[in-house]
Amino acid sequence: MGIIGFVAFKFLNENERRVSPQATATFKTENLDLRIDYSRPYKNNRTIFGNVVKFGEYWRTGADEATQISFGSKVNFGEAEIDPGTYRLYTIPNKGEWIVALNSELGQWGAFEPNYQMDVTRIAVTPEKLNKKVEQLTLNFENSGNGVDLLMKWDDTQVTVPIQ
Repeated sequence: MGIIGFVAFKFLNENERRVSPQATATFKTENLDLRIDYSRPYKNNRTIFGNVVKFGEYWRTGADEATQISFGSKVNFGEAEIDPGTYRLYTIPNKGEWIVALNSELGQWGAFEPNYQMDVTRIAVTPEKLNKKVEQLTLNFENSGNGVDLLMKWDDTQVTVPIQ
């Protein structure tokens, strides 16, 4: 059984004012060591997908800096074999299908699109409708029995990416 961690943290520089708090989610087992660092924007009575986050367009999957995911060993991210390391995680949401991508361009601030030639993989996943709205973007890991799932939840939508 894995250890799942979720820690929110604030920046050390008090001059940096952020609207969206930063967070880290981790998952560790004997074979897996995963970490994701991201910012957690709020819904604030807005329609998120198709409005705030446009369909068919790049989304950094959070706010502020680009979201980064780290793998301590070789993994299968969806169907793609991924080497250990840290990657930029971004998504392209659509009504019936999302593209979830890993990109080797790191350290980016803001909603600037990545250099798509640096994509390591792109996988298609199907969004699920949630019964209960999620006010603040939440990314976490959940033990799936065959590995772990990366869960992305916000508003009334959840996207799941299997990792083995």
